[in-house]
Amino acid sequence: MAYGALHIGDKWTWVLLREILVYGRERFEQFKEIPEGISTNILADRLKRLVAAGILTREVDPTNRRRANYQPTRKGLDLIPVLTATLRWSAAHDPESAAAHMDLSGDWAANVEAQWRARWPHVEAPQADDDV
Repeated sequence: MAYGALHIGDKWTWVLLREILVYGRERFEQFKEIPEGISTNILADRLKRLVAAGILTREVDPTNRRRANYQPTRKGLDLIPVLTATLRWSAAHDPESAAAHMDLSGDWAANVEAQWRARWPHVEAPQADDDV
């Protein structure tokens, strides 16, 4: 539990994971546009922490070497079920949350997985863990 809280235990980390895994955002400039209005110093810090934790990778954009792209690792993709459960919990208990306006029914997590497979085919798929 402490490991999870250390790496993904704050609001901005979850918001960034949502933006990457659900909406496919990859660049610093894209993250600055999120509705929650994250400040650039917090954004830079959270991206740095997620990379250091092995949840994201940071690669220089080959079309513009001054830009970097952030993509999930296998470790990051393993958070899809946790993100799904958190979004569903938020939607059920906070009618004002953005999650309350998302269609989280049915195979939502499978659809998110299909989206990231199309977008990041080089990342190994998460494996079901029967021991959890």
